Amino acid sequence: MTDNKLEVLFNQCDKNGSGYISRSEFQAVCNDFEIRDVDADTIFTDLDHDGDGRISFQDFSYGFRDFLVPGSRRGSIQLGIEPSIGNNNGRAKKFHTMTKVEEEKLINMERNHDNAKRAWEEFTAHMSEAEIKKILGKSGDKVMMLYEQMQNSEAPCHLVSQFEDVISSVINDIQNIEQENKTMEEKYFKERETHTQHLKNIEAEMDAQVARVERIAAENAKNQYEMEKREIQSKMETEMSELKVHLNLFKKVDNWLQKDKVDSNHKEHLKKLDMASSENMELKSNLLETQARISLLTSDFMELRNQYEEKCMELNHEREDKIEYMYEVDNIQRQLEILRGANLNLKDSNDGLQSLIESRPRTPLSFEFSVPNMSGTLCEEIRDTEANKESLNDQYDLDLNSDQVRLLDPCYGEDIGM
Repeated sequence: MTDNKLEVLFNQCDKNGSGYISRSEFQAVCNDFEIRDVDADTIFTDLDHDGDGRISFQDFSYGFRDFLVPGSRRGSIQLGIEPSIGNNNGRAKKFHTMTKVEEEKLINMERNHDNAKRAWEEFTAHMSEAEIKKILGKSGDKVMMLYEQMQNSEAPCHLVSQFEDVISSVINDIQNIEQENKTMEEKYFKERETHTQHLKNIEAEMDAQVARVERIAAENAKNQYEMEKREIQSKMETEMSELKVHLNLFKKVDNWLQKDKVDSNHKEHLKKLDMASSENMELKSNLLETQARISLLTSDFMELRNQYEEKCMELNHEREDKIEYMYEVDNIQRQLEILRGANLNLKDSNDGLQSLIESRPRTPLSFEFSVPNMSGTLCEEIRDTEANKESLNDQYDLDLNSDQVRLLDPCYGEDIGM
């Protein structure tokens, strides 16, 4: 049985998260599987190894082991009447020397164990084969097989107890490692959400700044266009009024000339007419020059408008490049933090296991662990990641024009410092 799956089953029964399963909690779980209360009490009594009225994880694991490994000597160990190692006559003599109280205890213990086994069979009958396969595993089968062999080989009681303590210690270590992994995973997801929210805020701020710059530029261009338009209109109105005045003057002169053709001052009138004609020609030339200036101003305005559109496109491209670079830098920093944390955890685990192996005396039953040294590989990955980060920094040109940066973000210096 894999320890982590057994722990998952224990946590499902321990709804309060206190580390112990009470009788009421266990009966509630058994009711979900339609198990009778009598059978639930029998199972709870069999699982309560130390008899304190609650089931700890160690009691829970012992109970599963006694159920899955037939021929368990748990009852005899509790009673202190385990057969001694020797021939059959010695065991028979030991059995005949038991008192009636011990015999009754043994009979009651066997009856309770049979009731517990029957209740466990009913309990597993309500569970599907997939759920049982989920709890059991290859490593758990090997451990139970070894435990059964130790029992069948008449191993001493202290070795079996030591084996149980070792398995319990390994289970606790695996639980601690899984809890640490769960904590690190929650921290990783929390940091990822924080970074994602931070990037969204930065993107929204940049969009707001670009929109503000575009709005200001559009307002300035519109105001300049309106001002130039008003100036041109005022000039045209002034020139039109002057032309009207001169036209009225020409009409008056023409009427006057038609009425006074026979006047003796006809030459003077002709001279005045010539002067008026010359003034009219001069006014026409001024009008043509004004129209030419209007055309030039219109072309200049179109050129300014094209420059404004090109500037907006450049600002959009720069914003996209900056966002992409920030995503890459943030991703690389996250990978570096994860690799460094994993490297430190592996180094701590390696040092702890090496110190444990060196301090533990070597016996025929001791386990030998070989822990691969992966710190070098992680260091190489960290160096490769930092090299990729430096290459990205070299490829991206952060030297923007100071005027453009000041338009994009007035607090640009503060953001770079962050």
